[in-house]
Amino acid sequence: TYLADLKTTTGMLSSTNSNEAITIYPNPTQDKFHVRLTNESKNSDLIIFDIFGNKVSQQTLSNSLLTVPVSHLETGIYIIEVSQGNNKFIERIVVK
Repeated sequence: TYLADLKTTTGMLSSTNSNEAITIYPNPTQDKFHVRLTNESKNSDLIIFDIFGNKVSQQTLSNSLLTVPVSHLETGIYIIEVSQGNNKFIERIVVK
């Protein structure tokens, strides 16, 4: 079972705690979004799930900024999961 809190947020999504700082923008998007890691953590994993919990894409972030193409995805809400070691950041993004 996959649970998600689908709050309405537009613009930039950020998560910050003592170990991580991640920004995802723009949201909503049409063809791509960017993931910025403000710390120097390498080899973070990014997984995109559809709203039903099916994995639709997976990538490794090898530097602090990654551009993720999403023009191949259908219009809808997707869940973005970024893993850095034992830490996970989960947010949703809207593809128009």
